[in-house]
Amino acid sequence: MNLKEQMKQDANNLLNLDEFAEMVVFNEKEIKAIVVSGETNIRGDYKSIGTRDVKYFLFLKDDVKGYKANDEIIHDGKKYAVIRSIWDNGFIIKLEAEANKSVMPRTGGMYGRY
Repeated sequence: MNLKEQMKQDANNLLNLDEFAEMVVFNEKEIKAIVVSGETNIRGDYKSIGTRDVKYFLFLKDDVKGYKANDEIIHDGKKYAVIRSIWDNGFIIKLEAEANKSVMPRTGGMYGRY
């Protein structure tokens, strides 16, 4: 077995349901992923304030081949939209996705802070 084959086997072992992985739905297809929680609240800037729920999903690259921004991931009954790829080692890809994004303009105060 060469190094490339060994790395692919290691990636499959990492995404084992008995270890770290869980099932999610990616574009209506059920696949394995490791899910990492990210930030759940952002403050925004002086013009607006907002919140969002961010998660990072590690997939076998072949399972999400051709992914694009706004692809849908369903995890624990909540819909997430893919924002971007964080990294890719050739076998596993880490996608950042968000749900419940809301942005509201700030009103009042000298710089709209209140």
